[in-house]
Amino acid sequence: MDNFTKFNTGRPYFNVNTILDFAPLTEPQKVHLTKVYTTLALSALITFLSVVINGPWALLHPLFGVLSVLGSLFYIIFTKTSRNDSNYKRLVALLFFSLGLGITYRNYVLQAFAFNPEIVTTALMGSIGIFGSFSLASLFMKTRTAMYLGALIFSLSNYIMMVNFANYFFRSKFVNNVTLILGLFLFVGYIAFDTQMVLKEVKNGNEDYIYHAMMLYYDLFALFLELLIYLMEKEKSKSKKDKN
Repeated sequence: MDNFTKFNTGRPYFNVNTILDFAPLTEPQKVHLTKVYTTLALSALITFLSVVINGPWALLHPLFGVLSVLGSLFYIIFTKTSRNDSNYKRLVALLFFSLGLGITYRNYVLQAFAFNPEIVTTALMGSIGIFGSFSLASLFMKTRTAMYLGALIFSLSNYIMMVNFANYFFRSKFVNNVTLILGLFLFVGYIAFDTQMVLKEVKNGNEDYIYHAMMLYYDLFALFLELLIYLMEKEKSKSKKDKN
């Protein structure tokens, strides 16, 4: 779980001009973002229901969820240049993507809830609040330079992966906690950066709201999961100290 990392497949190429784009939102961008956030909310609802409702999917192995996520991801990416008549199928694929996330991490979320319900609610509310704050800030701030240091984000991502790989052998609790905290900052950075990339793509004529919703929803879910892991580790350490 500690190695839950950000996927980079299909991401737009980093461009410094995007980081320094201070132009106000255009009407097409506003319309597009409405579609994106509406679709994102629907995706979040599907994942939420797949976790809290004990439906047929509860009997499925998490590996099925992983395959559902990967299959939906590749389908949406490789059909993103298709005509609008394919949007229905791509929307269904996005729903399977969201369902797959719920199936994959359902057991972990429920275990955390059984351990301490406040951990899950705190992670959920915290991730929603952080996502909303940074996503909105990236839309309306006059200067975005400090928030969109894409090169720093990608470098930090690589650093965390290398440290996690090394720590797999050393098993350092301190290093694990540090990478968890860095991971939180990393996903916050991705939220701001990806929001800006969505605006840039719309400006260039790419109005693929389904792909953009999937990208931002993954940012939100990754932030939630990273925050949940951090709070779980913190609560476990606290429980051990209390027992001693």
